[in-house]
Amino acid sequence: MLPLSRFQDEVMNIPLAGIEAILCSNDLQVASEDAVYDFVIKWVRAQYPRTEERREILGTRLLPLVRFSHMTCRKLRKVLACSDLDHEQASKS
Repeated sequence: MLPLSRFQDEVMNIPLAGIEAILCSNDLQVASEDAVYDFVIKWVRAQYPRTEERREILGTRLLPLVRFSHMTCRKLRKVLACSDLDHEQASKS
């Protein structure tokens, strides 16, 4: 089992391919899918300071790995309001 929150500081230094592998893992332990989304946003902001790059990485590589159907309504509203996401793509997700 891989508890994401327990190792969050270490995981913040992992490259994109490693983050994708972690998010695809069947052994990932998280409190909720909301926590996965929060981590993805925190990680991408730390790794990609330019908004255009963040949107590209989120849209093409990371957001497809987040299970939006398992998120709370409250968090989904925040997803739609997030400035790091393309609003059309966020709505589709």
